Amino acid sequence: MIRSIAIQDLQNWGLCYEYSPTRVEKIQKEVKLGKRATAKTLYRRLYGVIPDTDLIWLLCHKPLLSERQLRLFAADCAARALLLEYRAGRKPDKRSYAAVRAARLFAYGKISASELAMAADSAWAVAAWAARETEEEARAVAEAAWAAAAAAEAAAATWATEAWAAWAAEAAEEGAWQLRRLAQYIKTPPRRALPPLPLYPTASEAIASDNTDLETKKATHNSRGPMPDDKT
Repeated sequence: MIRSIAIQDLQNWGLCYEYSPTRVEKIQKEVKLGKRATAKTLYRRLYGVIPDTDLIWLLCHKPLLSERQLRLFAADCAARALLLEYRAGRKPDKRSYAAVRAARLFAYGKISASELAMAADSAWAVAAWAARETEEEARAVAEAAWAAAAAAEAAAATWATEAWAAWAAEAAEEGAWQLRRLAQYIKTPPRRALPPLPLYPTASEAIASDNTDLETKKATHNSRGPMPDDKT
């Protein structure tokens, strides 16, 4: 089944004030959109015409993508956030990882809604705790945790996708990455699975991170005296 939307229905999606009916009609004529359009058509015609964040928001609606695709895309965005935090030296809470895994499993019908909700609740708890911190690094951790929790939200795949898109796409490079990933879902038949975005860094990155942690611990202990296994 080809998924498409009527252009006139866009106003019912709660477009921001910048997209008045007059402007939508003008854009429609400029890019030569018909009365109905698929996700692929909207991506091709509107890429570079409207901001990436707006295009992401537009494409993240169930009439254009399946619920499974929306859930998997939200999980990918959250996985990227956790991966970037890890690479920045801030290891995310294991409950955030569990929420992303649960979101993917639920998308494929492998776990129940109640199991997904439990994972989401745990991830929200992590996000709420991290949000209390005021330092910039802590806020970055909180945003990644919010993304994981949103991805695992049981009742709102579209909301989770839109929410994470809005948070992470504040940085231009992240918006560009999201749009590239979304394009892969658009170009792939709904029944064909895309390779999931890795949750964890490569083995070499993990080893380097662990070595850094070890050196930090040694430096801390050395400032107080020799470590128990040090030869003195």
